[in-house]
Amino acid sequence: MYCFSVFARALEPTSVTLLHGSNRANRILGANWSRITLTDSGDASAESIAFGVELPAGGSADVFGLQVEPQAGASAYKATTTGGVYENARFRDDVLSITTTGVNCHSATVNIIHANHL
Repeated sequence: MYCFSVFARALEPTSVTLLHGSNRANRILGANWSRITLTDSGDASAESIAFGVELPAGGSADVFGLQVEPQAGASAYKATTTGGVYENARFRDDVLSITTTGVNCHSATVNIIHANHL
């Protein structure tokens, strides 16, 4: 059992889809920050696990605080400044760029850095 949560908002009412493997959950975002969640058991025989946030074509949203926890509900947000589970590891960039490579095919690169001096 996993709970995927994210804080999000959109200037215009926007539909957003949370993903856990092939499972999907649609949510509506408004102008105020709200925490949206997807709880799902997933596939116990899978070799990997994937989570995601999907917006409609041309959609825009602000997101932060993505968390995945091995439990049925989201716990309090755990802000990190110097790394969470992996001490001294953090996102290198404050921006997530999505590239469309084809119909229904997109990619994003997340850079994680580790430094002993953080």
